[in-house]
Amino acid sequence: AFVSITPNVLSNLADTNSSFLLSPTGFREETDYDTFTYKFPTGGTYLVGMAVVDVEDELLESALLVDNLRVVPKDEVILGTNNNETLFGTADNDTIYGQDGNDRIFGSEGVNILYGGAGDDLIFGGSNPDTIYGGTGNDRIFSSGGSNTVYGGIGNDFIDTGTGNDFVVAGFGNDTIRLGGGQDIVVLEARKGTDTIINFKAGKTSLGLSGALTFSNLTFNQSADGVEISANGEVLAVVNNAQVSTIASPSNFLTI
Repeated sequence: AFVSITPNVLSNLADTNSSFLLSPTGFREETDYDTFTYKFPTGGTYLVGMAVVDVEDELLESALLVDNLRVVPKDEVILGTNNNETLFGTADNDTIYGQDGNDRIFGSEGVNILYGGAGDDLIFGGSNPDTIYGGTGNDRIFSSGGSNTVYGGIGNDFIDTGTGNDFVVAGFGNDTIRLGGGQDIVVLEARKGTDTIINFKAGKTSLGLSGALTFSNLTFNQSADGVEISANGEVLAVVNNAQVSTIASPSNFLTI
């Protein structure tokens, strides 16, 4: 049987020679788990130990399993592992690295930098302007309420811009960008796949031309899905449920 861990019995750490004890509130004939967080008041070297104390002379078939133990530095850099995990930001300005694995990353408050890393990640921006990097994998990125900068990376990503004014570079792969209520900029790139753009709003959404792309070398074709935007025979993007007469205007484009 495992004991239940409760975070409210954590005693204060005064210096490097202090210790804390997680005491069980009772035994359960099942596997149980919980989490706790402690913030050290000052920098220094700390020795952290965890153990189960059998104060009732009960039979313990197993004692203690610690998983996902992390140390977060004062500047709030949060490091994931190579496993699938969920990482939360704080009220401060965080930098979160998902690393490998199919992670879930939540930016929370603050002005954050979020890295998905390798794997098919789920990333949520916070309420303030964040910079989000999907990394490698087929990621789902939700920009949320901030005016964010989003880089999809490598993979067939889904990007939702939310309500802020976002700058989106989808990257390599056939990506889907669903625009929200903000004045968004979606960057078109050559030789990086065909992107699908949903909810384009003329006069509000801008399409950025990167590298050697110019408006004069673009062609527009009406298809069953919407408007295909091409350059040099390559379809750069499909603007879903749109008409050529709406999209093929220089006012919808800007040079990046």
